[in-house]
Amino acid sequence: LCAALVGLATLQHRRGHYEDAVRTHRRAVAELEALGLGDHPDLALELVNFGDTLERLGALEEADAVLR
Repeated sequence: LCAALVGLATLQHRRGHYEDAVRTHRRAVAELEALGLGDHPDLALELVNFGDTLERLGALEEADAVLR
């Protein structure tokens, strides 16, 4: 499920559907965290992608928080 969500969020981002991508990134991050992957590289990469999407929307404070 996590890989599918990450892939969907990436596709949404690439197509410029940033609001949809944010919702999907949130779910992907929640799923990865629920699996206990707090220090896993997959979660780190997803957080970077999530932050990038937030930046594209101009949500700079939230992007900064996600990227920290």
